[in-house]
Amino acid sequence: MRRQVYMTTAAVMAAMLFASACSKKNEPAPTASSQTETATEPAAKPSETETAQDQTEAPKESARYHMLQGTITRAEEDGSVFTLQADDGKDYDIRLSDIRDVETQIAPDVQIAIAYIGDPLGDLEDVDLVVALPEQEEWTIITEEGTTTANAMSSFTMETADGRELSFIKDNCPIEDGALSSDSGDKVKVTYVTSDETNFPVEIRKGE
Repeated sequence: MRRQVYMTTAAVMAAMLFASACSKKNEPAPTASSQTETATEPAAKPSETETAQDQTEAPKESARYHMLQGTITRAEEDGSVFTLQADDGKDYDIRLSDIRDVETQIAPDVQIAIAYIGDPLGDLEDVDLVVALPEQEEWTIITEEGTTTANAMSSFTMETADGRELSFIKDNCPIEDGALSSDSGDKVKVTYVTSDETNFPVEIRKGE
């Protein structure tokens, strides 16, 4: 009798162990999607990306415009070629014909400043020398947007977005195609310097 009870008990325990093993075997494994969701970090916000891009592009605009300042140490009698000892310590041999507009005397010991477009000077062949002006203590290169109110052969006037009226002398300065196509009403963006209370454009482009 005891032997029969012992065998019955052993059979019951074996059945329970088998059922437990099957239960563990049939449990679903973690899915790939759940693992991916845990490891994935949130994407950058578009506004943050756009802000970083704007901050990168903004300096490029102003970096195109510069002033080359110095003293003329030598000049041909006709002024066709002169040497400028610049404030950066370098000497630059410049042909008068390479400057779009000359608004100052070209002679030895005369201090001048030349507004130009391009990278900081290293090679004069890679820049656009726009206007030569008498030297002054400080120079500020300004960009304004507005609408032209008058446009003549060598000058024009525009009204800025905040209602100010500005007049410019535009002798041979760089002008984007279509920027000054009418007697008035053109949307323009003007980068300029002021010398002796007169505004000289360094570049004129179409506005928005």
